[in-house]
Amino acid sequence: MDDLSDFRFLGYQIVNIAYHINDVQNPTERTKLTHKILVSVSPENLDDGKTRLECNISAATMPLKGDLPCEVVFDLQVIMIGSFKGPEDTSEADFKKFLNLNGVATLLPLLRGAVASITQAINLPQPIVLPLFNVYNMPQNQNGEAQ
Repeated sequence: MDDLSDFRFLGYQIVNIAYHINDVQNPTERTKLTHKILVSVSPENLDDGKTRLECNISAATMPLKGDLPCEVVFDLQVIMIGSFKGPEDTSEADFKKFLNLNGVATLLPLLRGAVASITQAINLPQPIVLPLFNVYNMPQNQNGEAQ
């Protein structure tokens, strides 16, 4: 893995957008926004490695009285897959590390833009802009993939 410039970003696709909005009884209550981004990589071959980001966002009411239940205002799921190519002399383990780190770093700004555009198009009061992430500090699952 001598020359990182031999790694190539081939493109990306948004393969799924799922949105569900509920008729909330008290829409003036405070809402809490939560998000989770799951990452998986598949270095199938050096000509077509994949990094998959699954972003799940949910907003729920935060009742001012403790005895009222939370109500889900909306749920949004966006799944994005990026394709990458690696140099011929790269091991599968090194290519997987590249997909997990550089693939995620490449796709996160695209995911942030997609989520902002989608939430603006569905007529929320303001678009949702995901925070910036430090890819080096993202938690890892048991497969060594960021999550």
